[in-house]
Amino acid sequence: MQALGRATGFSPLSLLVETDQPFRNQQGCHAGRAPDHPTRKALLIGIRYEKGRWPKRSKGSMDLGVVPHKEVQAWRNILIQYYGYREDEIICMQDTEHCGRDLWPSKENILAQLDNLVRGVRHDDRRFLFSHGGQLACTSDQTELDGRDEILYTLERNKKTCKIIKDNDLRRILADNLPPGANLTASLPKSLTMASIR
Repeated sequence: MQALGRATGFSPLSLLVETDQPFRNQQGCHAGRAPDHPTRKALLIGIRYEKGRWPKRSKGSMDLGVVPHKEVQAWRNILIQYYGYREDEIICMQDTEHCGRDLWPSKENILAQLDNLVRGVRHDDRRFLFSHGGQLACTSDQTELDGRDEILYTLERNKKTCKIIKDNDLRRILADNLPPGANLTASLPKSLTMASIR
């Protein structure tokens, strides 16, 4: 599952269209699917890495501040302007009250949205996932060739508790549910390497 945690080397901020207006997830009706007509869905997750919020990090890790929020906005613009996504095909999860309780990036909510991302997917359907990732030393799973788990970070509603979603869970929810011919693109730049999580 190492590919999911590999940085793409591309920053969507280079294509960011600045705006002073916070986005809001669309709550309107979703168009029904025509027979054999491919569907698109995107899930964009951005969590601010504020000082004191995360556990102790290893040497060389970065403090990204508001960058993940800006990258969510940038990816949303890219998907709409360059790939023809509709606003109601994109779900954005951020640690901001604009996203509402169900889309706060807690572990429970992210797992639910990951499941929703691939539910009912069929041949030729397209799915896109963006979130910042990282690595943790792995001591129990001998299948990890590099001795590390690739992970996604989550943030509970108290804004203090950090939880993780491991690569094996991502594979079980996402890759294992994709039928032949479906496409899932995941951009999960490795931002931080945590020394420990309690």
